[in-house]
Order: sequence, then C-alpha cells, then structure tokens
Amino acid sequence: MSLHLSLSKILINPFLTETGHNKMLSGQPVKLFVKAKPASREAGVKKIDDNNFEVAVKEPPVQGRANEAIVNALAEYFGVARGRVRIVAGHTSRQKIVEIQDPA
Repeated sequence: MSLHLSLSKILINPFLTETGHNKMLSGQPVKLFVKAKPASREAGVKKIDDNNFEVAVKEPPVQGRANEAIVNALAEYFGVARGRVRIVAGHTSRQKIVEIQDPA
C-alpha cells in the first residue's frame, strides 16, 4: 500500500476525529450502505457520505468472490480486522448493507 493511500485513508475515515480517536461507540456496530462494483478494472473504496460507500473490486460476482473482496477492501479501508466486517444484506445484489464492529 502506498503512503498516499494510507494518508488519505486516515484523513477521510468517518470514524476518526481530527486527532485520530475512534468515534464509534464501544460494542455498537456501524451499518454502511455499499454499492458494489464487481469485475472492475481498478479496485477501490469511494466515500459518498458518512454511511454510503461505493466499493469497486476486480473479482467477479461468482461463488462469493466479489463479496469476500468487498469485505477485505472495507476492512483495510477502515483499519479493522476482516472478522469485524460482515455483509448483513444484499449478498446477491449490488446494493449491500455492511456492518462493522467496533475495533476496540
């Protein structure tokens, strides 16, 4: 991961204050609305607003590969373990609801 990507991730992470402290409530999951873009030429996470994201992944929507890539991309974007990110709705849809557990 490049330094540029790391710095931009920290600066636009909606769960961090300007001082880098986590704003999520302890133990409370955060729900995000995600528009999936499987089989994209370039992978990336784009923040639309505080709870809406667009996630492009290179993997095709076959046998859950795109969903797994989306979970991995969001975990990396928010700096949490993959096990703290799960798709709660929209497994076979481009519109998904994703839950992220507090990393603390």
